[in-house]
Amino acid sequence: MTPKDFCNEVFDLMEINNVEVRSRDYGTLRCLLRSVELYAPWINNIFLVVQSESQVPKWINRENVRVVLHEDIIPKEYLPTYNTFTIQTHIHRIPGISEKFIFSDDDSIFCQPVFKEDFFLN
Repeated sequence: MTPKDFCNEVFDLMEINNVEVRSRDYGTLRCLLRSVELYAPWINNIFLVVQSESQVPKWINRENVRVVLHEDIIPKEYLPTYNTFTIQTHIHRIPGISEKFIFSDDDSIFCQPVFKEDFFLN
């Protein structure tokens, strides 16, 4: 049994629609982006990594947020995936990503001002 099959089986037992659970918008991404705007305005580029275009919230301003599809950075043999570790392993493949970058999931926010020095030595 593959990990994907296992997860789908667990969701079936819990009577949860896999697609619905994974793509539901709880507002956490909006909170994260707002916290960057308020407390880390020095961040130059924001990349939103998603499985498909259908996962991009309609309110996303694509002038400020670059959307990256899994298929653009992850080899086909590992797709589809919702495994965070698989996705994180391929983040460095995002075209235009800086040598130094901050990775965050959508459920993390800044609650006070942060500075480059909080993340980078040089």
